[in-house]
Amino acid sequence: MIATLTSKGQITVPLPVRETLGLKQGHQLDFKLLPSGRIELSPVGLATLGDLKKLLPKAAVRLSLEQMDEAIASQILHERD
Repeated sequence: MIATLTSKGQITVPLPVRETLGLKQGHQLDFKLLPSGRIELSPVGLATLGDLKKLLPKAAVRLSLEQMDEAIASQILHERD
């Protein structure tokens, strides 16, 4: 995706990027210049999946997908009774 810089130094963030990041008018973006010369662009103040993961406590017990499926199915059957 390509954006054109205006004479005022402004760009329009392409629609697919805005939609993916949930960007709306007034949201802020953080520009980081990387040592490679590339630029990293991140929304400011919008929670990412990684941010949300950090908020959760570590699980006391690790379950396999099969164990999770069994627990869900058991709960559904219990709720039907």
